[in-house]
Amino acid sequence: MVKINKILAVTLAIVVLLAVITGCGSAATTTAPASTTPTTPKVSSPFTQQQLTQLAAESLLATKNTSSLKINMDLTTTTSVDGGAETAEMAMKAQAVFDTPQNQMMMSAEMTTKSGTTAIQTTAFDLYVLSDYVYIKANIPELGEQWIKTQITNDILDSFDANSMQEEMDVLQNPASIEWVGYGTTRNVDCYIIKIIPNSDYLRQYAQQQLSDRFEINWDKVQDMSSIYKKISYNVWIAKDTKLVQKMEISTVIELSSDFAKSNDISFKTATTEISGSLEMYDYNTSVTINLPEEASNAIEVSPEAFSGQ
Repeated sequence: MVKINKILAVTLAIVVLLAVITGCGSAATTTAPASTTPTTPKVSSPFTQQQLTQLAAESLLATKNTSSLKINMDLTTTTSVDGGAETAEMAMKAQAVFDTPQNQMMMSAEMTTKSGTTAIQTTAFDLYVLSDYVYIKANIPELGEQWIKTQITNDILDSFDANSMQEEMDVLQNPASIEWVGYGTTRNVDCYIIKIIPNSDYLRQYAQQQLSDRFEINWDKVQDMSSIYKKISYNVWIAKDTKLVQKMEISTVIELSSDFAKSNDISFKTATTEISGSLEMYDYNTSVTINLPEEASNAIEVSPEAFSGQ
């Protein structure tokens, strides 16, 4: 979930800027629809290790070659500090539609954060990526719905590219290990379920993406990924017929030591980040139309430079 998290993180920064522009605080709460998780009985593997590797490769290729899809995302992150003073929590729900040939996307999301003794902050927003602009709507208390827009640049497109969901599938590329989990059904699709341990390059990228806003890691002092990852598990649901990924479930514990990491925000000996959640993918290769609401025509325009370095 490397790239999709970057989309949401940059979007949140834009929404915070919108609150500053309008002189208000956090956004109103909306409720995202919950996804169901069927039970998955574990059985003996019908595949050899070589066949499991082939299944992952076929799924990677099939999913990356799709033209459109929808997603539901549900992610929770908790960071606790040993030798410091705070615990930070973040819960995120999002639904999105991706149109790859047109390089367009639409997303509705809600993020709830709490840090230390501060009150819970909830931000809800809609995001539209079109050919020339990124549009974002947030529901600001006392002012109601507010829109901002910024012109598409290469840097912004790197965060909001509609191909980002295909990049999520890189977890299947040359994994360090693959295990058979069992069979399952989600959204009436019969699936194989496998457990993936990503390769070290992916794990390093994931750690950087998740932690770069608060921590700087000296990778020269990291002997191997087990120094950072105390737990890592991706359960990947792959459709039996199409080989398309239907769902990914992640459970990760990342531990940073002051021996090889530092932060400009907090003092710590050990900082532990627990990440868990799921990403559902469905309605592949269906006809999608992403239309910008009429009220977005009055959006406040913000310079792309406002988001440089995000």
